[in-house]
Amino acid sequence: MQCEVCGNDTESPRKILLDNIPMIACPNCAHLGKDVTQKPAREVERGVPPEVAERLERRARMAKSKDVFESFQQEMVPDYAKRIKEARERKGWTREQLSGKVGERVPTIAKFEHGEVSPTDQVARRLERELNIKLFENVPVVGGAQVKTPRKSFTLGDILKDAMKKKERDE
Repeated sequence: MQCEVCGNDTESPRKILLDNIPMIACPNCAHLGKDVTQKPAREVERGVPPEVAERLERRARMAKSKDVFESFQQEMVPDYAKRIKEARERKGWTREQLSGKVGERVPTIAKFEHGEVSPTDQVARRLERELNIKLFENVPVVGGAQVKTPRKSFTLGDILKDAMKKKERDE
C-alpha cells in the first residue's frame, strides 16, 4: 500500500487524521496526524492481541480484494459493427428478427451495425451466440506484473516537509 503523505510503499499502513482529513500513512509519517487506526473488534473480543488482530484483519481484506484489471483479458474487436451486420445478412435475418433473438430494440441493433454504439458485454455475448461470430479478442499482456512509474510530482509529504522547514526558519 502507498502512503498518502510521502508516496512511499509501506507494509504497515496507519490510518491517521491530518487536518481532519482521513489518510493512510506509513509509520514514518503517522506522527504528523492523529492515529485513528481501529483495532478489529471481533478479534480483540476473543482475546487476540491487537497487533495480531490487525494483521489477521489486513490478511482477510487482502484475500477479498481483487485486481480489477484481471477481468480485462479481452476487448471488443474494432470492426464489431461490420461483423454484426454481415453475420445478420448471411443468416438472412432482418434487424427485427435479430432484435427478438438478443432482446434489444431494433434502433439499438441499427446503432450497433453503424458503429454508433458498442454493445455491452452481455449483449455482445448474446450476439456472438446467435450470429456465430467473435466480437472479443484477447488483449496481450504487456510487461507482465504491475509497472512502477518513477515519482515525478510532489506528494502531500513533500509539501508538508517544505512547510515544516519554512516554519523552522521563521522561528
